[in-house]
Amino acid sequence: FYNNCDCFVSWTLRGCSYSHQAMNAKGLLLYIGIVTRYCLRTYRALQTFKDCINKLRCLFGE
Repeated sequence: FYNNCDCFVSWTLRGCSYSHQAMNAKGLLLYIGIVTRYCLRTYRALQTFKDCINKLRCLFGE
């Protein structure tokens, strides 16, 4: 029993699961990770742009 159970768990964790719920959850987590990465990149780019504008304002005395 234990060997079969361990085999099934490792097989499932490798992404070979036949469970639709497991595959949907894996896809959803991937999608959330990709969206989060692009949101953070956009936020950092906007912060950098904002900092550049503030430096230019200070440089020209506005």
